[in-house]
Amino acid sequence: MSKMKYSGVEWIGDIPSEWNINKLKNVADIYTGNSISDDDKSLYEDPVDAYPYIATKDISLLDAIVNYDNSMYTKYKDKKFKIAYSGDTLLCIEGGSAGKKIAKIDCDVSFVNKLCCFHRKSINNTYLYYYLMSDSFREKFNQNIFGLIGGVSQFVLKQFNICVPNIFEQKLIADFLDKKVKELDEVLKDINKQIEILNNYKKLIITEKVTENHNYNIKVQNGKINLIFQDKFKKFRIKDVLIGITDGTHGTFDRVNDGEYLLSAKNVFENGLFISDNESMISTKDYNEIIKCGYPKKNDLLMCCVGTVGRTMIYKESKSYAFQRSILFLRCNNKVIPEFLNYTMNSNYMLEQEKILINKSAQDGLYQGTVKNMLLYLPSIDKQKQIVEYLDKKCKQIDKIIKDKQKQIQKIEEYKKSVIYEHVTGKKRVEGAEELYG
Repeated sequence: MSKMKYSGVEWIGDIPSEWNINKLKNVADIYTGNSISDDDKSLYEDPVDAYPYIATKDISLLDAIVNYDNSMYTKYKDKKFKIAYSGDTLLCIEGGSAGKKIAKIDCDVSFVNKLCCFHRKSINNTYLYYYLMSDSFREKFNQNIFGLIGGVSQFVLKQFNICVPNIFEQKLIADFLDKKVKELDEVLKDINKQIEILNNYKKLIITEKVTENHNYNIKVQNGKINLIFQDKFKKFRIKDVLIGITDGTHGTFDRVNDGEYLLSAKNVFENGLFISDNESMISTKDYNEIIKCGYPKKNDLLMCCVGTVGRTMIYKESKSYAFQRSILFLRCNNKVIPEFLNYTMNSNYMLEQEKILINKSAQDGLYQGTVKNMLLYLPSIDKQKQIVEYLDKKCKQIDKIIKDKQKQIQKIEEYKKSVIYEHVTGKKRVEGAEELYG
């Protein structure tokens, strides 16, 4: 087994004695592309015989893949546009995706916007790509994020250190990780597919129960949604089963270090509120102004109307938190119990209505006037209670299976990270690597 030596870099630690440490700027050309201004929109062309112009939005956060179908295309070639070539690595270095979105280019030529492009000088492209994906690099990157937008400058990035085995071992590591990561990604893809199937099954079960297995059709007639059941049932609108409906504050408030939370759609989940350690805070005076409307209270139904549209939860807090306008509050009257309405809002026939209404809206979201006119099927209160009791038990079983599979995903993701880290820092060697050094 090869001897190890201290790299001289704390965040890298020990490396094989045959390896060296170098600066990123010495092994790769590092540059950012240019944004196309609104005046340049005429440069966009049909993808045929044109080149993709890759922006941050085109890179998948989950699987580090460029979505070329989503990219803009242009033939325009001059100094405004920086070119990336097949094998180059793109990394987002500013904004909310800084250090998170990364992808390897797999088309011959492309243009890039303000993404940072790494083009090899004296290093294997694929080895470089995996090094930039490693936990050690990302930890160092995160430590150097600065500014209002949040990012790492090219100058700072170029000074980052990289472990450098000889070019032949780089190739061995790159080939090994290509194969290993592909195997793990296939497993992850399969588990995610299973979760998707389970979620669809859960929606189907909910739909069947809240409609009591009655067949339905949703049609748009004269610009309005109509819910048609096979049998004749009285249809209700959401507003018929509510005491009131409103949304969170539309105001703008100064943030403070010690005050009350101002929550939004990102805090609302099926199983309850999630409040992190770094939530926005407002003054007690502003908080009192927001909640004086009397919403939310315990057993109100909270619904995300901006962002992850349609996600709902029953409010179980004894305290009224302040919310932004991305949340709707629905307060039930004596015609419906909150739990039944919650399940109904997550049924396929409600989700179909939401999809139609969002597509018709000039704004990307669902709002009070839209939601209160959505149509629903409503059995008796006693029947509602029976349905809720059944769905509570059934959904709990399905959710447990989903949670177990999500734990599997987390473990595989952690293992994948460790495999990449260990091999690009030499903590583990690929078979045949040590023989390369004689």
